[in-house]
Amino acid sequence: MTLEGKQREILRKGILGAYPSEDKLVMLMLEKMDFKLEQVSRGEGYETRVFNLITDLEADGTLNDFIEWIIEDKPNSPYLKEVRSAFNKDIKDDKLEPQGRYALVVSINTYNSLGKLEAPADSSETIAKLLETYGEFHVSRLPETKDMPVTLSQLKIALGQLFKPERGNIPETALFYFSGRGIREMLIGGAFLAASDCDPDNEKWGIGLKDMQELLRSSHVKEQIIWLDCCGENLNFNDANPGEQEGISRCFIGALGNFELSKVLSEGLDPRRYSQKEVTNTSLTGYLENRLKGATITNFGSAIALTRRKDSGRGRRNQRRNNIQPQSRLQSLTKECNHQTPLTTASLNYTQ
Repeated sequence: MTLEGKQREILRKGILGAYPSEDKLVMLMLEKMDFKLEQVSRGEGYETRVFNLITDLEADGTLNDFIEWIIEDKPNSPYLKEVRSAFNKDIKDDKLEPQGRYALVVSINTYNSLGKLEAPADSSETIAKLLETYGEFHVSRLPETKDMPVTLSQLKIALGQLFKPERGNIPETALFYFSGRGIREMLIGGAFLAASDCDPDNEKWGIGLKDMQELLRSSHVKEQIIWLDCCGENLNFNDANPGEQEGISRCFIGALGNFELSKVLSEGLDPRRYSQKEVTNTSLTGYLENRLKGATITNFGSAIALTRRKDSGRGRRNQRRNNIQPQSRLQSLTKECNHQTPLTTASLNYTQ
């Protein structure tokens, strides 16, 4: 198989999105394709190694097998939809995620220069299980393994593929949950979601909140859910919120502190707490406003279904599949954020 330039780019981005943790990809290569470790670790940086891997597979004639293996390994991954299309790789309909509800759950414990955190990974895994169990969301975790680093490049790619995939692959609902450090550039007042390799002293920051606003504003996803639970100071979450847009429903929540948002979300998303079966963004934020002080909480557009109690009986469950999908319960999270030294100044563009 000989790749065209666009195919190479599509495959590279698909692999990085579907396998944000390099360890998972290496495991697949060693187990499925009998590669040697040095064959999947050539080059500096994960992106470079993925590029070199594609080149090597193309040269030895095993690229087609590799593509089929990753699709089989990640049949519901939204990041591989464009790969399937570009390489004419179809899989059975029963392996596809039909509802179009996708979530990116990011929890960053490990920071190279900002200090380790304890709360994010525990809290985000609880939320991820909620979305999978009751929400029928397809959840992508970043990182896939607790305490692994998340680079700025990985975070940018994952966010872009969630909210701005190819037009034919646009989710009905996209949810982004971030738990980690929020940092601020003091000179011009820019605020950022920090990745593991962010280094303010060397002017390497993170995902700018204003860049996120532009990403959301230009996204064609009709139902957008953004929950930002940050350890940091003086962040204006409204910088990331595009506000009201015609045809877009959006739930936007941002909170600073010791990750209290995760605890309150775990309570407010549990449909067993309510007399009604369904929790929407409106009922959730009503619950949060009474329990979470100082948070940024806004809803625009129509109500978005978040969680729903499960009924017994297959028929009623199938009926719900054709209407609103159920979602899962969260457990409380109370670990504190380890605050570190205040940040220095610099800037960052969203574009790589």
